[in-house]
Amino acid sequence: MKKHSALTALAALLFAASFPGGCGTVVDSMAPVTGISAGDISLSVENYTPRTAQALLPYKNKAVMLREFINRAENTRKNSYPSQDTTLWYRTGKGPVGKFFRASFEKALTSAGMVVYESTGLAATPKLELKILHITDRSFRGEATLYTLDGPTTKMLDIVWPPAKNENPETLEQNAYAHMDAIVTTLFTDPRFTRAFFKK
Repeated sequence: MKKHSALTALAALLFAASFPGGCGTVVDSMAPVTGISAGDISLSVENYTPRTAQALLPYKNKAVMLREFINRAENTRKNSYPSQDTTLWYRTGKGPVGKFFRASFEKALTSAGMVVYESTGLAATPKLELKILHITDRSFRGEATLYTLDGPTTKMLDIVWPPAKNENPETLEQNAYAHMDAIVTTLFTDPRFTRAFFKK
């Protein structure tokens, strides 16, 4: 009887999947367990092509050490953050959100000609930490702290980003990368941050 029940259950699943939206229903039913649904947008550092070089031109050949990037945003999951209306989730690969941000910052800064250290460097090398306090596909709030020989300089970041032009997954993904560009350039072009970095 157990074998017959298993076959019956399998047939029922296959039958349900044959209707439009059936497969989506089966996948989405797993979302509370896996944190992944059919509507997720996948992000990766490999697919991120920074467009920060022009804005960060004064930093070319300058060195910085990236310390911890900590995710304190209560509206996120371990490996994803939501759209503004929470109907979509942006998955940050296999690693946590903070690790994705750190790797993205590193790529954006190195592509602009900066030298980025992970854990070593001269004592005079500025050191950057970031706390993510809130994030969606339309907004970002964080606290960046730059450590120099003159002491720490803290900058609060509040960035609002326009929506994507359409709901195509590729468009949404590229909009997320543009949002990352905005976060990096907003921080590194802030007058107070710039003065602290260059000791002006």
